[in-house]
Amino acid sequence: MNQTSSPIAYIGPVGAGLGFSLSGIHVEETADPSLALKYLRQWKQEGVYSIIFIDEGLADPNLESIRTLNEDALPSIMLLPNPSNPKHTAARNLQQLMIRAIGSDIFAS
Repeated sequence: MNQTSSPIAYIGPVGAGLGFSLSGIHVEETADPSLALKYLRQWKQEGVYSIIFIDEGLADPNLESIRTLNEDALPSIMLLPNPSNPKHTAARNLQQLMIRAIGSDIFAS
């Protein structure tokens, strides 16, 4: 899809990016987790995007690399849940980011 001037990007499975694209967000669609990681590395190096959303199914095999890429403040790489194939990776990742940001898990019972 065409790149826009938005500082936000989305990487997800084929057919899932239409809503993002219509919102002016740059979209790359793929079923290949290694290609998704390639996009993340490239975009981090280029410094084009401030926020990158990635489908949890594509992120799951690349979690360690994504955590390393997320050590810097920008870009912020956020995992999005996939309702058709939930892995709950997005929720666990958000919990880890929250702990890193504020020092504790405020939702722990």
